[in-house]
Amino acid sequence: MLRNLLGAGVLLALGALAGCKPQNACSKDSDCASAALKCDTEVGLCYGVTPPEEKPETCSPACAPYQACTVTGCKDRYSELSWLRPAGGATLDAGTTELAARLVADQYKQYPEQLEFVVERVGAGAVGTVEGVLGDDAGTYTARWSPPAEDAEYRLSAAYPADGGPRSTPVTVRVNAVAPTVTVELLPGVASSIDGGTAFTYADPVAPTARRRDETAVVRIRSDATDVAADSLRVSVRGVGAGAEFSPAAAQVAPCAAAAFCRDVTVPLWVPPLADFRGAFTATATVADTVGNVGGAEASIPVTRWRWSFAAGTTEIRTSPAIGSGGVVFFGTSRDKGNLFAVRPEGSVLWSHELGNITSGPLVGAGTGPGELVYVAADTSQSSLKVKWGLFAYSAADGAAGPSVKCADSTGRINGALAWMQVKLGAESSPLETVAGLADGDALMAVRPRGASGSAQCIKTISGASTSLGGGSVAMDADLYLGTAVSVAAYRLGGTGWASTPSFSSPSIGFTMTGLALGKDATQLVSVGSRVTPATEATLARFQVTDGSGVQPYPSTPEASQIQSLVVGTEAGAGVAYFGRSNSDTGALSAVSVTDLRELRSAPNAGRFPNAPVLGEGGVLYTASATGAQPGVGEVTAWSAASLTRLWSLSDSVGRVIADAPSGSPALDCARTSTGAARPESLGTLYVPGANGTLYALIVDSRGLDSTAPWPRPQHDARNSGNPAMPVSCP
Repeated sequence: MLRNLLGAGVLLALGALAGCKPQNACSKDSDCASAALKCDTEVGLCYGVTPPEEKPETCSPACAPYQACTVTGCKDRYSELSWLRPAGGATLDAGTTELAARLVADQYKQYPEQLEFVVERVGAGAVGTVEGVLGDDAGTYTARWSPPAEDAEYRLSAAYPADGGPRSTPVTVRVNAVAPTVTVELLPGVASSIDGGTAFTYADPVAPTARRRDETAVVRIRSDATDVAADSLRVSVRGVGAGAEFSPAAAQVAPCAAAAFCRDVTVPLWVPPLADFRGAFTATATVADTVGNVGGAEASIPVTRWRWSFAAGTTEIRTSPAIGSGGVVFFGTSRDKGNLFAVRPEGSVLWSHELGNITSGPLVGAGTGPGELVYVAADTSQSSLKVKWGLFAYSAADGAAGPSVKCADSTGRINGALAWMQVKLGAESSPLETVAGLADGDALMAVRPRGASGSAQCIKTISGASTSLGGGSVAMDADLYLGTAVSVAAYRLGGTGWASTPSFSSPSIGFTMTGLALGKDATQLVSVGSRVTPATEATLARFQVTDGSGVQPYPSTPEASQIQSLVVGTEAGAGVAYFGRSNSDTGALSAVSVTDLRELRSAPNAGRFPNAPVLGEGGVLYTASATGAQPGVGEVTAWSAASLTRLWSLSDSVGRVIADAPSGSPALDCARTSTGAARPESLGTLYVPGANGTLYALIVDSRGLDSTAPWPRPQHDARNSGNPAMPVSCP
């Protein structure tokens, strides 16, 4: 021992002589590099020590629970009790929060099973304690604390469970238990610049404040709370009926300045389901503050399928509207001084002409812009034209009359549907646009206003054919198929005029054929018709296009109803004919297999349909009835084509269709922009002609006609061409 001290003294003297200080020099314990070293003040050096051995039986009086009994007396086991979490100054929600503290034992490591976490409300004193449990990490204790659901400040600390033991320095935290208050409101819609005059009604007559199904609405979500987390906004819009809710994308959410937190959300009203003509969507929004308290609210968005109505005068609309390439809808009114109207899709008159009693058409020819013509047949005897009967062509763009083509007849009016063809006659260099129809007196008429010369501009031939009001027609190449009083006849335009199609023989049906369509593979014609003597009965017949052979009628037994017209869709790869049955009181909607004329399904008491339904994209069938629940009010219905169940109906603000006008079916177009371009969404406009002289524009969930159907509406397509070569799908 003396040698060691001497050595140390020598080293010390040498160090002093050398003017340097040993690395482990000290004057007190805290100068040493670790707690395992102690300072020998006699020599000024740190040296290692061994803790005194614990011998509990040697301590008297007994040591405190937080002390160890050693050979040299009671020694503290713990050097520190430190607070871990939550950090001082933190803001907590009213949910469960984890408390944590660490007890540091340097020499005599013996941890109690629990610590006490002390909770004090600032300004109110102690609230209580929470027992902390020792975790896997030596010396770390945790507890779960659920603050009261109120805003307050609390002091938190950890303490050894026995009196006099170590305690952590308190930390102060804030509890935020109140969710932010949220307001959701529907902002006013943008005022429309469209003013079609008093003849147009743009607001839904029953729900004038409702937003249109094809528009967007802006919902504002705001909160005056200053601690709303910017990315916490959640918005959903629930529609009417089953279907997915709408949740906006980032591009549909924009900041606003109306509150501390403010967002404007654009809602496309065509996205949520609307299983009715009108209804209320529910917009729900929630936000959270920085500690997760969630507040929310909701607002109602009234929505309608009403687009507009146009009262064309004290007259009737007996024929089906036609739609041009830019979405302009053309229709004619009847009685002595009827008019031909061109109405823009947004609801304003592009042009109109007083023409007379319009009996057939309109039909829109091929082409766009200046090359597009509108054809119509009318009795002009009471108009300024002073022609008994006529087939006329007008420019679709501006309503200017076509070239001076005299296509008039004094023997009778054209009642049957017009059909579009492209025919080359004589020495003509290429096929020319030709529109044909059958007039009373068995006169086949064809007008060719562009490119033809002389007698080839207007061709009239007495053919021995006959038809009834509104009979359907189908044009294929130069052949024209017509419903007649007892069957279907075929005529070919060639050479210098009309002649019977050589290979075609009229099938033996015995009914007045008022509806005509092509089946699925374009090799068969399907026709419907009725007769009233000796008893009222109806039939549907199928036969070959080429020669009229293979006729098969349906049904085989008489029924006290009539079938006026039809459309043909597809199902499981086969054709399906859809048509209405009507009598004086009610009617039914039926679906029949074209393959074997087997009835697939029927909807009884569906309404009285003197016209044909329209088959839209998405498998939806649209009908307009000549009957309704209220006097003078009709009914427009959307049906599932697959089941013939109602999807929605309008029966309170739409006029009835003409009860004896088989050609007065609705027209269907895709939705359009203000420039007339087709929109990409699954939206369309259904145009319904009313017996009250009003045209109704209603918003539907089909993007135009069903492009997979061989004959989705009477006369095949939106232009009323009656020709399968004319496109069906929207551009």
